[in-house]
Amino acid sequence: MTDDIWENALTLLAIIVLADDRVRDPEMVEFCHEAQLVNQALSPDRIITDGHMRRWFAAHKENIRKALHTDKDAFIINCLGVISEPDLRKIILQGMFAISICDYEMHDEENEILKTVIQAWQLQFDPNTAASDARV
Repeated sequence: MTDDIWENALTLLAIIVLADDRVRDPEMVEFCHEAQLVNQALSPDRIITDGHMRRWFAAHKENIRKALHTDKDAFIINCLGVISEPDLRKIILQGMFAISICDYEMHDEENEILKTVIQAWQLQFDPNTAASDARV
């Protein structure tokens, strides 16, 4: 696993958590879970804990928040460009969706970001099917 892919995958998951400028506990629980799924896809022999993921989030959230308020689209597109493997893209998109609905409400900001990801990666994504498959 390359650190660049890992960092950008985590950043994409964190972007959804931070999209509405509030961090809710269910979103952090889901962020940790989805990060573990990404880790499993990238490096199945490495074990990461919720604590590790929460520390990563705490260390990066202000820089991510600043980037989202400076040039959100360019920041997101830059992160997306690092991830090229189709199966990993699907895992990340599913994770972003799961985070966005874990509080039982999809905010407009989250919806916009998901549309950007789907368009940039040219993925087919049915939210109705994904909602039934979401790991919440």
